[in-house]
Amino acid sequence: MGDPPTPDVLNVQRINICEPDGTIRYVLSNRTLFPDHILIGGKAFKHPTREVAGMLFYNDEGTESGGLLFTGGEGRTAGSLSFDAYEQDQVIQLYGAQDQSGTSAFLMVSDRPDRSIQEDLEAMEGLSQQEVRELQTRHLQEDPAYYGAVRLVAGVTETDATVQLQDANGRTRLRFRVTASGDAAIEFLDADGAVRKTITADSAD
Repeated sequence: MGDPPTPDVLNVQRINICEPDGTIRYVLSNRTLFPDHILIGGKAFKHPTREVAGMLFYNDEGTESGGLLFTGGEGRTAGSLSFDAYEQDQVIQLYGAQDQSGTSAFLMVSDRPDRSIQEDLEAMEGLSQQEVRELQTRHLQEDPAYYGAVRLVAGVTETDATVQLQDANGRTRLRFRVTASGDAAIEFLDADGAVRKTITADSAD
């Protein structure tokens, strides 16, 4: 038997890569057919806001473990490369966006809770988007780190380049900043977000 033909161009809307037993490992899709759900151990949970094109990656158990997503049009664009904790949300994310408010690009590193995200997805099943937001607000009021917290943000906007280090509740406590004009500073913040001390090139002399 000869080798199968190798086409020069494939025009498709979606490609699924699966193991021999059918376990999903990779999806490459346009926006129309992009999965509108999250898979945890092969069980599907409705995603409330997913309207993108790109790639999704799955682990050996058929659980979503990261993705490369893009959206945009009408003067805006956004892209994200993310890597998830086991049965949880992303712990590393590269993100870039542009819209009417400006341009930004960031690397974010996050903590996530030990519990499976399946618990939260099951609690949200059948709820409206408003009810989901209310549920999330209640959880955060009881525990600011209920869903985890962003611990490091490094990125640029149209005016500043910054590195922010944040505590377990996601509050910025140390910030390195360089403005577009070249002014640099190190800022120490308290738990309420107030700058308690600033070090500049002049103050360091």
